[in-house]
Amino acid sequence: MTAINKVKTTLTDMVNSFITPFAGKTANQCDLNGHVFPKGQWEGEFPKCVHCNKEIRSAEEMGTP
Repeated sequence: MTAINKVKTTLTDMVNSFITPFAGKTANQCDLNGHVFPKGQWEGEFPKCVHCNKEIRSAEEMGTP
């Protein structure tokens, strides 16, 4: 590896280490719009979202139509 490549790699690593803590958490559709209730019957104590398969534990977690 040449000296220029080492410097580029070092600078890139430093910049990434400063940027990473400020990067926002990525949100999926369910986080933004709410979970989708399954149609028909479900198994288990709580229904699971059709999109992300997470348990829906309250009405507030569901999206509005």
